[in-house]
Amino acid sequence: MKKRIPIAIIGKNFGYKVLAKSLNKTKRFDLKALSFKSNKFKNNSIKNIFFSSNWKDIIKDKEIKAVVIASPPTMHEKIINFAIKHKKHIFCEKPCSLNLKKIDKIIKKIKDKKCFISHMVNYEMMELKAFKYFSSLIRKKKLKINSIGVEWNVFNRTKVYSWKNYHKNGGGLMFNYYCHCLFYIEKLFGKINSIKRITNFNLNKINNTLEVMLKLKNDIFCSIKISSTKLLKQNDLFHKLIIYTNQGNYLIKCKTLNISDQFVIEKVIVSKNKFIKKKIFKEKKSSNDFRILPSYFNFIKFADSIERKKIITPNFLDAKNIHFLIKKTIQSKKK
Repeated sequence: MKKRIPIAIIGKNFGYKVLAKSLNKTKRFDLKALSFKSNKFKNNSIKNIFFSSNWKDIIKDKEIKAVVIASPPTMHEKIINFAIKHKKHIFCEKPCSLNLKKIDKIIKKIKDKKCFISHMVNYEMMELKAFKYFSSLIRKKKLKINSIGVEWNVFNRTKVYSWKNYHKNGGGLMFNYYCHCLFYIEKLFGKINSIKRITNFNLNKINNTLEVMLKLKNDIFCSIKISSTKLLKQNDLFHKLIIYTNQGNYLIKCKTLNISDQFVIEKVIVSKNKFIKKKIFKEKKSSNDFRILPSYFNFIKFADSIERKKIITPNFLDAKNIHFLIKKTIQSKKK
């Protein structure tokens, strides 16, 4: 059995509640340290985990080989730069930085280091089983994509003044949801060549709706509409993609009521002027947080990257591309 990689987590909520479970599931890492503003794990010899409210302490620890960054986004860049300085491998939640130019500086710092530093950003949607299945279906059936529609409605449970509501702080619709759409659209269907924003957008205010039109390679058009308010009813809460192809239409959909909701895939057939939906993929029901499994797959890739000394996607270069597309979205004029 391969020797486990000593790793630390910075961040309590998503970091300890989700990512620690994903780490343990891999059996490739040994969680040695935690850092967040709490005394919960202080002097806890049973867990054998070093705890410090100062994240610099755990990065300086020579035993730690890799660090997971799941703090609020305004801290990410500072932690990443400190981790690079101390030659730690980096697994970061999105966004890794709030500034496109600063991501370039981060990438340059890693390249300038003589030692190998693995880096991954946890864009997790493509690691969901439904997305993997549809990706293989495109290749197997040689589907020709005509157009795509994405609609994502979530209930906003976030407090008004939370950083999660504001794009400038690494949250909002752009960094909570839209970034995931950009990532899986390009991975499934090809490079995005142009963006047209349809709705108003303000960096300094809460934006409840975002609607854009993308043009992909081969003149494929993709519409994206994302809504997040406290006014949506249960029937309005979903994440779905409808894909129009030369071999019929496909629907990838998921309710967004709670953290155990999972995607199904249906093929839409027209028969006798009626639309018939045939279910072609469905995951087993589970009460677990759906984010644990895709993060687990990304951690497996992270471990492989460290051991093989080879950068694996999604990485800081992918994050840079997402930032670039978000910047183009913000700058694009309302239709």
